[in-house]
Formats: sequence, C-alpha cells, structure tokens
Amino acid sequence: MYFARRFLFLQTLFQFLLLPFGTSRDTITISQPIRDGDNLVSKGENFELGFFSPGKSTKRYVGIWYHGAPGRDVVWVANRDNPINDRSGVLSIDVHGSLVLNAKDRNPPMIWSTNVGSKSRNNTLAQLLDSGNLVLNIHGDERRQVWQSFDYPTNTMLPNMKLGLDRRTGLNRRLTSWKSEDDPGTGNWLYKIDTNGSPQFFLYEGSVPRWRSGPWNGQGWSGVPEFEQGRNFNVSVLDNQNESVVIWVAVNPGILPLSKLVVNESGSVDWFVYPEGDRQWHVFGSAGKELCDVYGKCGAFSACNMVANHEPHYQCSCLPGLQTNASGGCVRKHGSASICRSGDTFLSVTNVKVPDTSSARFEPSLSMEECRQLCLQNCSCTAYASSHPLEKAGCINWKGDLIDTRVYMYEAGQILYVRVDALELGSDQSLTSGQNARKPDGFLDNKRRLAILMVSIAGTSVLIFLFSYGLIKRIRKGSGKQPTLLNDGTLTSTSSQDIPKNDESREKSDLPFFDLSTIVAATDNFSPAKRLGQGGFGPVYMGQLANGQEIAVKTLSRSSRQGTNEFKNEVMLIAKLQHRNLELLEESCIFTKIQDLKSSTEILKQAIGYMSPEYAMEGLYSTKSDVFSFGVLTLEIVCGKRNNHYHVGSPHLNLIGHVWDLWMEGKALDIVDSTLSEEFSAHEVSRCIQIGLLCVQEQATDRPTMLDVLFMLVNETAIPSPNKPAFINRRIVSPTPNSSGSAEAPASLNEITISAPEAR
Repeated sequence: MYFARRFLFLQTLFQFLLLPFGTSRDTITISQPIRDGDNLVSKGENFELGFFSPGKSTKRYVGIWYHGAPGRDVVWVANRDNPINDRSGVLSIDVHGSLVLNAKDRNPPMIWSTNVGSKSRNNTLAQLLDSGNLVLNIHGDERRQVWQSFDYPTNTMLPNMKLGLDRRTGLNRRLTSWKSEDDPGTGNWLYKIDTNGSPQFFLYEGSVPRWRSGPWNGQGWSGVPEFEQGRNFNVSVLDNQNESVVIWVAVNPGILPLSKLVVNESGSVDWFVYPEGDRQWHVFGSAGKELCDVYGKCGAFSACNMVANHEPHYQCSCLPGLQTNASGGCVRKHGSASICRSGDTFLSVTNVKVPDTSSARFEPSLSMEECRQLCLQNCSCTAYASSHPLEKAGCINWKGDLIDTRVYMYEAGQILYVRVDALELGSDQSLTSGQNARKPDGFLDNKRRLAILMVSIAGTSVLIFLFSYGLIKRIRKGSGKQPTLLNDGTLTSTSSQDIPKNDESREKSDLPFFDLSTIVAATDNFSPAKRLGQGGFGPVYMGQLANGQEIAVKTLSRSSRQGTNEFKNEVMLIAKLQHRNLELLEESCIFTKIQDLKSSTEILKQAIGYMSPEYAMEGLYSTKSDVFSFGVLTLEIVCGKRNNHYHVGSPHLNLIGHVWDLWMEGKALDIVDSTLSEEFSAHEVSRCIQIGLLCVQEQATDRPTMLDVLFMLVNETAIPSPNKPAFINRRIVSPTPNSSGSAEAPASLNEITISAPEAR
C-alpha cells in the first residue's frame, strides 16, 4: 500500500514536470481536479472552463465560455438548475470514473454528476476540446469516449454539435433558454427538431409552438430565408434509422472563426458570427422576431405576409379557392369537407414558407407529376410541393388543414400547389383559365405573362410621357412654318400638321381637313372683297378651290366670346346633320393659335382621366394618387380603350364606370380588347381587372399600395373585392313621349343642355 501511494505521487509529479512552464492545462484527472478559481483552457485557446457567476448573481456555476472574446459568452453550464452558494466547489473525477461537482455547503456534497462509470476509472480523464466540447474518455483516446457535453447542450448550439434524436439510445439533444441574464436555469423556451415527417425546427414556449423553420429541402429551410447553403455555413441533415439530427460547420473558419446559435430568454433564436479581425459579435440571422414568424398567425388555409407601410405590418390572405372564416383562418366557399370531384386542379403560390409538415407524407423518389397524381387520388390531400425544389424532385403531400403558411415579398421559400375544388372552379370566374383549368407547371408561363404585362404597362407609361412632352414642346415652339396675319390681327399657323391627328373631331366624323395655305389661296389671303359678313364666331369669307368648287369659310375671331371648343362643336353638329334644307358641310379646318399652355389645353384635359379624385378635387397628392393612375392604365390596357372614351350602351361617361357595371354583373371579361381573340388567360385577365378596380377606388385609404399590387400580380392568393370606384359619371336620359326610344344628352359639370327634337 505504501509503495502504491508513493508510485502514484511520483507519477503525478512526473506529469506535472512534463507540462511546459506558464501554460494552462486542458484536462481533469482523478488526481487533478479544479477548484473555484482554477480554469481549463483548450489546446488552441478557443474555449475556457471554470466557475462563474452570471450577471448580478452571486451564485456559482461551472461553465464553458469563449477564451479571449470580449465579455464572458457562456455556451454551456453544468449545474444550471443547482447552483453553489459559495466558492467551495470542486470539479473532479470520482472513484467510479464519473465527472462530479461537489461543494462543502451541501450534505451530501454532490451538486452535479455525469452519472457514467468506467472499469478503467483510474485512467479516465476529462478534456476540454477546441470545439468547446468537454469529453470524458479513457487514456485520452477519443474513440473510447464515455460522455460529452455536446450531448447535453443548454441554450447554445456550436459548430459540429449534433441537435436532434439518437434513435439508438433515445437521447434527444435540444436547446432551452436561460431564465434570465442572471439565472442560467432551464427557461421557458425550448428549441428542438420535430422528427415527424421531414425534420424541421420548432420553438416552443412551454408546450405551445411559437415558431417553425419549415422542412429541410436540401438547400435550407423555407422558413429561414437568410440561410444560404455553402455561403458561410454548410448544414448536414441526417435522417435515417439510427438518428435524425442536424449538424453545421463554418465554410471558412479563417474568416468566421467563431459562430453560435443561441435561444434567448425573450423567445428569439439568433445566429451569431465573430469575423476575423473584429472584436464583437454580429447577428447573422434571427427567427421568431417578425409577426409572421408566429406559428399559425393567420389560421388554417391562410398565408401571412409582412407589409412595411401597413398597420399592424402584416396581412393574412386566403389561399386560392378559399374565403375568410369568421372564426379565424379560411374555409372552402362551398363547405366541402373532402375534395374528390372530377376536374379538381391545383393553383400555385410562389415564395412560400410551406405549411407544417408534421403530419405530411414524404415520398423522396417521386417526380412532381407523380406527386400531383398522388395528391389527386387522395380525397384528403389539400396541397403538394417538392421536397427538393432545386432538383424539382421529391414529394410532400398535405392532408387536412394547411397551418403556418407564409408568403415572402421577395425571392425566398418555394412553390406550393394548393388543391382547388372543381365546384369552386366552375363558380368563380377568377379561378378559371379559359376552357381548361390551370396546371401546376403552368405557373412559370403565368409569371412570364405577368412580366410582359408589367413591361407593357411601363412602356405605355413612357410613351404617354414622351408624347405629352413632345406635344407640349411643339405647341410652345410652333410648327416652324411662316405665320399668316389675318385682317383682324390674329396670328395663325399655315400648316394643317398643327391639328392633332387624334383630335376627337377627326375620329367622330369623315370630314377631311385642309391646310391653311389652301384656304388662304382660295380667299385671296382673306381679302375684304371676299368677305360675306360677320357671325358669332367671326368673319365669313367666300372662296374658290383650285378645282373650281365654291366654298364659305368661317373664321374664329380673337374678339369672339366663343372659343375653339364651341367652334368644333358647331362643325361636328353640321357634319352629322343630313337634311335637304341645310347647307352641306364639305370640309373644315381649325387654325391653332401660337400661345403658352393653359389648364384648358388638350394635353392636360387628357390627363384628367388619370388623376385621383382627391388630387383633381382638392389638390391633395399622395402615393395612393399614383396607384389610382396605375389602375386606370391597367384597365385601359385590358380593354384597349381610353378612360374618357364614349361607350355605346353604357350609362357612364368613362371606362371606369363601364368596367364597374360589367364587374358587378359578373361580365367583366366582356370588356377585354377584341384583338386578343381567345388567346388570353381568363383567370389572369380577371385578376388584372379586379386589381385595376381596387386601384381606382374612391377612398384613397381603400386602395392598395404599389407593393401590395405587385404581390397580387405575382401570386395566386385571394384578393379582396373592390369598393365603388371614383368618377362614375352618368348620362342623363330624357324620355320622349312621341318616340319609342330615348334621347341621350351628355351631362356637364358647368351646364346641362337637353334637346328633344320633335317632328313638325
């Protein structure tokens, strides 16, 4: 016995002498425990183990933290729920080969233990590795490891640490938050992997799910768009008969030497990085901080999306083919519990965090078409998606309610195909696509069509701007012709090019237009000898054309109280009347006066159709004013007509009112430009019309933002019904007792003139 003790003493002394002077040790042996005040430092000086007191607490704990990093970032705590009240703690290896923590203030003194034994207890040692893992092995051989701290994490996940279930032993590695900054005890937030279906992370508050990552799809999680595989980290997901775990490592440890994932006491999950050369931690990504991160925020069959300029900064939208449920979420419009009708199809929603897959069916070997058929054959199947969208392979089938779906306003997530009832397709015009229902692979074509539509709208806007700018510049500078001075002193242009080619007077009659030079020649430059008399507009001249035809020329004098519009109205009235007792109006011309633009010029009158009501009536301008103009332009593109165009058979003076009437009657597609023939998607055109009507609603607060408009154009989520639009001006109809029809008279804001001619 004496010789055995002496040999043990000499062996310990020999090991101590072999240690380099001034270096810290990284191991605990049966003869070398550590006491409060002593520390272990890993070989590469990455991590440190010792006793500490968190925050303002005086309690003592054994923990591991980063060595050399500012502050004390504790990543693991041994006795988190059983602190020591004084500094009497000792961490050692007991006679059974377990790592134990003892303190004098307890009876029995043991505070914490690994509870593992070893037959070679005299050769068992605990070592702190550069990975931050504290391991217990025999003779320092990692292959003979009997315990490790990575199997019992607290609130922090480190690189190369496994999180998840070991199916062989039943060990489930998960993270739990601290109670507070001063208390590392087991908190209320639990972060773990759900092994039902495809592995996905869940964050629980107690037993209530609060956040979900979405399933792993080979490149990331659909609910964690910040993560990009291979950029800074590589993630491995192992799901087999032995285990279902997640491991992550840094791609370039030289650039990001330190990183960690922490579950905070507030309920958020933050991913921190510590770049080389920097002396502080940076948040690489977070989960659970946005309103749409809350699990099931919008209920069943509803998708949540964040909206920056909206209170409360998120919106809930029903998935295609569903409507809002008063008790929360969305339901099918026809209340069908199961869907198994002939003609059922799928509508796609892009940039989606897919619904909860806990009860979903996974078939990794199926193609997308096989996945679609599998869902169609199951009456309970409500949606499907690819389990590996990058390869467009693998299959996920959902049955029952679709919970916790989110739509991003940017490229993220993946495509979800939602089953739509055949009955719904037959009754809802906005969900049909011509004669055939939409197919799941047709969504890319729809995106291209929407892109073409957006480019067309933008191009049309540019053309309108360039045309308006050119017309204004031309009016200001003149046509470049030599002006003619009339006898009454009026300066006029000498070219018929000054008359706009799209003038309504030219559209609504077959009258030809003369150049002013022809009229000047016919009247001998408006010679007094050719003057026949004076009318309300001005002098009337007699003339003779080059072919010998005699004409009468009425001019508009500067001193006349009447204007160009009244002059044009008289010309049009005479042109439309065909009576033997009336003079025949052969042709006409209008001389445009060279002057500065005023509010009554033609170009500004054309712009009135695009002004929002609050700007036109009160001069109030906002971002919703542009939305109104966009809506008018969208309806014009679909219809192929201008807003201020006359519509035969409609009681309205503009396109908006005409479209609104047809929309309310369920005949919105009747306004589609006839040149499109049958080569358009009724579903997409109907959505464009509905979006256009939403943009031209009378109340600015009812109109969507342009961000909302973009979201509605590129996704298939349900959109709200529009309210009454602005500027629904109606024609005044005056019945005539002596005729079978009714005469229409246009209503004006300034004057109303109703003429009811009767036979004499």
